[in-house]
Amino acid sequence: METSGVGGLNFQAPGAFWWMLPLGGLIVVLYLLRMRRKQFEVPATFLWPERVDEVRANSLFQRLRFNWLMVLQLLALLLLVFGLARFQWKQTGLLGKATVIVLDSSASMGATDVEPSRFAAAVDQIEKLIGSSGANDQIALVEAGTVPRVVFSLTTDPAVMRDGLKSVRQSDTPSNMSEALQLANALVGESESARILLVSDGCFDAVDDFSQDKAELVFQPIGESEKNFAVQALGVKETADGKFVYVGVKNYGLDTAKTGVTLSGDGQTFWTKTVEIGGGKTWGQTIEFKGDAKLLTCELQNDDKLTADNVAYASGDPAGAINALLVSKGNLFIENVLTLDPRIVLDRAASLPATEKASNSEPSKYDLIIFDDVAAEAVKSPAVLTLGIPGPGVPVSDKGWGARGVYQNAVNHPLMSAVDFSTVYIEKQRLVQPTGGGKVLARTDKGPLVIASEGAQKHVFLGFSVMDSDFPLTIGFPIFMANTMDFLAPASTTGPLIVRSGQTVAFPAVEDKSLRLDRPEGDWMPVPARQGRYSVRGMDRVGQYKLSGMEQPRNIFAQLRDERESNIRPQDAVQISGKAIASERKSNRYGDLWRPMLLLALLVLAGEWWLFARKS
Repeated sequence: METSGVGGLNFQAPGAFWWMLPLGGLIVVLYLLRMRRKQFEVPATFLWPERVDEVRANSLFQRLRFNWLMVLQLLALLLLVFGLARFQWKQTGLLGKATVIVLDSSASMGATDVEPSRFAAAVDQIEKLIGSSGANDQIALVEAGTVPRVVFSLTTDPAVMRDGLKSVRQSDTPSNMSEALQLANALVGESESARILLVSDGCFDAVDDFSQDKAELVFQPIGESEKNFAVQALGVKETADGKFVYVGVKNYGLDTAKTGVTLSGDGQTFWTKTVEIGGGKTWGQTIEFKGDAKLLTCELQNDDKLTADNVAYASGDPAGAINALLVSKGNLFIENVLTLDPRIVLDRAASLPATEKASNSEPSKYDLIIFDDVAAEAVKSPAVLTLGIPGPGVPVSDKGWGARGVYQNAVNHPLMSAVDFSTVYIEKQRLVQPTGGGKVLARTDKGPLVIASEGAQKHVFLGFSVMDSDFPLTIGFPIFMANTMDFLAPASTTGPLIVRSGQTVAFPAVEDKSLRLDRPEGDWMPVPARQGRYSVRGMDRVGQYKLSGMEQPRNIFAQLRDERESNIRPQDAVQISGKAIASERKSNRYGDLWRPMLLLALLVLAGEWWLFARKS
């Protein structure tokens, strides 16, 4: 479409101005034409008033005289041409006739570098955009949290928009920006003039799987400062010399700064220190711990801009929780099973971090490392689960992949309780034999299928990739994973439960009754029993939750453990589907003025008719 503009003005169809020349010229020519008159003799000229205006022309030509009718007709023509040229005025507001606003509600949006917070400033900005929208502008809102939701679909009703905006809330969790953008894209469909307006600080991972249609994506940034500290690690290790607490704190700011670090057990402070950490650096220390507290808490005292990651929790009993690392290219089946296990605090990585390799002298952060379809490496953690591809440290000798085998038998072992491989389809099997005390728990005619070993470091090896089988689709898969957790890293079932904020945990339901979850904000929510278990959701704020209604109530402590959310440095661009979407500090639009132009033209023509009638 042809466009032209200058300053705050814009014309969508500037070619319409060419109509001004012939039509305006025609009007002027009509006033140059001379009337052909017949002469009559009259007794006196004072009986007829003098008339100098030419209302009918049928002869060429006369001198052009000033005439209000001509001026009004040219003005009406000019207004009509402006309307045809789609005259527009630049104004602050939404981009597009159909606009979906994606509001980031993740933990980093709780930063207070913008008063009162990034999230509150974003909500206020959206409210102003709604106020500046046109009567026919359609707007929708998507809240981008852990589970994105459509707050309201495309509507032109400002009351619906403002009511929906009141329902949004910021959480201490990461955002699922990919799913949020897909929702927004589905709302606008194939509309030519649609916009997706992303209001965010840009503190999320690059989105690679967003398939953009015709809607234009606009990024509007929020935030000013990167100043932030975060508790990066907290845990307890029991050694021959006693029990020790390890703590790590990172400064995500650019400048060296100080922070207080306080450790407490069951609410009683036992260690405190003020430390100075360089910009982008991590400080860590191991402290002897002689108490028998069930819950350890680390709190930071500073003036940083994000408070959600200034506190971390850990079980005082080394067996109280399972800190696990999943090394995988991506496996939702395994991730879902592990995140639903209330004992597990799960981290994910595409490759093994250098700090966890056996060659590193520092103690491991994890009780369990899981290699999923990734070649296993020698690690320091006390337990290892290898799914598919063995490597150094795994107690098997490997001869590579073999053909599909025929199931033979399994031994009586806690790992194999209620697990039946006889009905599982396995595309290919790893050809291995146990070494170093490994015990075969299940086998096919091609060789061992499950191998376990105990000792200073426990191992479980599964001789196939779960993605090359239908094992994840069977009831035996979550049972096998739970049995493996019990074998490799048994955890306490009575102490406090530490989870990530936003994590869903599950408990078995022995009765068909609801539980009560008390939240840190002072409110509570029911937890109904479904299909024999309780799925506890809604723990999206950092702090203490209490789950009551069971035989033994559980205290659940939610913490923010996400480096991407703690790194609150505002981004000038975000990576969406391999493209950098640059930020726009102001969201501008051109408002159409052709309707007012048409109305003015009609008013001018009405005035011209009144003047003509009055003179006639």
